[in-house]
Amino acid sequence: MSNVADFIVENGTLIKYTGSDEHVVIPEGIICIGRIAFWNNRTLRSVSLPNSLERIEDSAFANTYLEDVRFGASLNYIGESCFNRCNQLKEIAIPEGVEVIEPACFKWCMNLETVFLPESLIRLGGGA
Repeated sequence: MSNVADFIVENGTLIKYTGSDEHVVIPEGIICIGRIAFWNNRTLRSVSLPNSLERIEDSAFANTYLEDVRFGASLNYIGESCFNRCNQLKEIAIPEGVEVIEPACFKWCMNLETVFLPESLIRLGGGA
């Protein structure tokens, strides 16, 4: 598990991750990952999201070296440019329950070959 001190959290929202782990496990109780929380983190390779997580805000993981994302059960919203320029992503499976994926979510993910979308999806933004 990642060091709890590496997470800056306000009212259930992960505002910023300050650690340098390659594999990050976000603790239960987090309901939102804030805008640019992991932006430009060059050590991040995989992230496990908690079942309590409901939202991932704009550019939360943009410009990282993410290879693997493990989603929790409560996620329903993925913000604009959330995974923008995550060039190491090859496959991603959006879990059932997600209703909105905002524009440019996977923009410039040059090696992304496969995206599995859930039946629950209501809105898929342009350029996602």
